[in-house]
Amino acid sequence: MPTSIRLCYALLAFVLVAAATRAEADALTDGAKNYKPFAVEHIATALAGAKEL
Repeated sequence: MPTSIRLCYALLAFVLVAAATRAEADALTDGAKNYKPFAVEHIATALAGAKEL
């Protein structure tokens, strides 16, 4: 197999991995943004319960 074809396949693989990694990072960022208000609400509930004790 010629070197130029191998190089094209290697570049294609690199681009695909980079795109997949970026998509996963975006999903994690969105998940963290969505989780924060949930966590804050439940922490406040837990603190209120602890004060009642």
